[in-house]
Amino acid sequence: MKVFAIFSGTLHEGSATKDAIEMMIKILSSTREKTQAKSASSLAGIFNLRNDFLA
Repeated sequence: MKVFAIFSGTLHEGSATKDAIEMMIKILSSTREKTQAKSASSLAGIFNLRNDFLA
């Protein structure tokens, strides 16, 4: 998953955090717009709080 590659140095394989973020990224492809919006909003909040994910 290309989008997830940005986290490879920050999150450890098998960690609950990595699994949760991976699932939220998968949810972005949901057919339900409300579900997509909630996932996108949550991810944006995480990125806002954890700048190191994108460093």
